[in-house]
Amino acid sequence: MAFRTPRLSLALPRRRRESRRVCGPHCRSRPCRITTIVVTETTKPILGHRRRWRCALLLPVAALTTFLATSCVFFNTYYNAEKYFRQAEKARAEAEAQGDVARNPRIRTQYVTLYDKAVRKASVVLEKYPDSELVDDAMFIAGRALYWQRDYQYAIRSFSDLEHNFPESEYYNDARLWRGRTMMALGQTADARALFSKLVSEGSAVGDRAGMLQGELVADEGDVRGAILEYRNVLDSFPDSRLAAQLWLRIGDAYVGIGGSTLLDSAMAAFDRSLRVASLDSVRYRASLNRGRVQHLQGQPEAALKTYQALLTQGSFRAWEGETRILIGRHYRERLLLVEALDQFERVRDDFPQSAVSAMALYETGLLYLQEHGQRERAQEYFAEVSVEKPGSQADSLANVVMTTCAELDGLIEQVWLADSTAAAILIPASFPLSDSLALADSAATVDTTATD
Repeated sequence: MAFRTPRLSLALPRRRRESRRVCGPHCRSRPCRITTIVVTETTKPILGHRRRWRCALLLPVAALTTFLATSCVFFNTYYNAEKYFRQAEKARAEAEAQGDVARNPRIRTQYVTLYDKAVRKASVVLEKYPDSELVDDAMFIAGRALYWQRDYQYAIRSFSDLEHNFPESEYYNDARLWRGRTMMALGQTADARALFSKLVSEGSAVGDRAGMLQGELVADEGDVRGAILEYRNVLDSFPDSRLAAQLWLRIGDAYVGIGGSTLLDSAMAAFDRSLRVASLDSVRYRASLNRGRVQHLQGQPEAALKTYQALLTQGSFRAWEGETRILIGRHYRERLLLVEALDQFERVRDDFPQSAVSAMALYETGLLYLQEHGQRERAQEYFAEVSVEKPGSQADSLANVVMTTCAELDGLIEQVWLADSTAAAILIPASFPLSDSLALADSAATVDTTATD
């Protein structure tokens, strides 16, 4: 019988590449969603090698699992910071569109809370993963969130750290721009203007935005003509700027602010140029609306009315229909077309309830009854309803001023009435009955007649 040598299988591993999801479905971070890993396959070893092969495989798998788990936590943390920041930006934009941010602290609190969450998540990234490639991203999120929380000192520190530590970052110039904006908020206007001028002269990617902020700074200082020069300088330096429509819009507003027939023509030309290059509905609407304002100032009320009415026919301007109808109502009120004016205000209240424009419509209605009809009690009912419709709105502030003025006027009228009563009492002493006063007057008249004879 021949002796047969047993075949020893060392079960050498075969390797292949395979794409797998290596973290749970909760992880939405792009880098760890689908990862290519190396899968090692073996046949069953013999001669007692099974345990050794199993240990050899488990060690790298355990290390890989730990690495992937850490990466998943990191990316989820950064993703949450980014998510909270986007939600805060959306909430702030909606509040600013209604014009209620400065007058209603409760609305501001809603988005400030989201900004705070974004700062906390970004801080975790900076503290626990300082060597990550997303550290500059986290710094930029934290700086902007701190700015909108009005924590300006820490915001400047965040932007400065990004500039100093990551000069090659894609956010480098954006951080410089935001540092300038934060200086504006702190009242450091000279430093802000110097930084904005540098960004414009460098021709950086944010130079047009810096130039527009420079113009706004000059306008806030009361130099409207200087602001126009700043805006035009930006248009000349950045002819392909996406902000061209907004710059022409600001130039037109500045001309309207200065006044004068010649400058009103220049304002109209600026609004026309803004319309030609505008892509945003908000800018197109504002430029069109301002054209109507200029027509009104030029003594063309009917042309202005047609401009306002044309805005109502464009579906893309539906969001501003309430504002447009209020202007149309004011036009009718100025021409004593009171029924038509009330109809416009009523439509705003019906179509846009519980909004800033519906509150303004209530205020305009009360003002109409007060000024045109002299119905103070009815007007005060409308003024009181404004604070219920949209507390903290601009209309609420105006209504409170009118109601306070009416109350002061009532008090003044009462003081005048009391003064008249006091003067009458002094002329006719209380110790003299009215009949005695009349008898005394008749006696004086008789004596005077006798003396004449």
